[in-house]
Amino acid sequence: MAILIDTRLLGLALKAPYYGEHHLVRPIAEQAQRFVREQVDSQVLAVSPQLLGELYHVLTERGLRITKTLAQQLVDDLLQGANIIYRSPDVAIIQEAIALSARTCVHIWDFLIVLPFRGILERIYTTDPHFLSCKNLQVAPVENPLGLWVTEGKTET
Repeated sequence: MAILIDTRLLGLALKAPYYGEHHLVRPIAEQAQRFVREQVDSQVLAVSPQLLGELYHVLTERGLRITKTLAQQLVDDLLQGANIIYRSPDVAIIQEAIALSARTCVHIWDFLIVLPFRGILERIYTTDPHFLSCKNLQVAPVENPLGLWVTEGKTET
């Protein structure tokens, strides 16, 4: 069995050392960093091209932006330091993701991250409330290790 750590949680964890000492996000990023390190050290991580593409984008274009060279190195370090299961979505999964996105109004990208791993995921870790819709797919239980749901810069309780 494997776990999936969503883009937002991974991005926050990888950016943790780059937040200034008094930045409001730093304590949450450090909490995410501790959680991700623990999981990388002890679990098999499910990784898709969609997840890696989103992660690189989040590192270089969202919130605290780091250089493209550093982002590439952080993604490479994650991939080399973790036990990884890598899967790309096939045509059937892409069609299912489109249908689910149309029906639920959840971004197709969230489904493309999760669906390739149906049947092998033990848990999905995320701070993105969109993944609560994936919970209904019975792919895997959804858990938020930070207790903070965030949608595009907006905190949800």
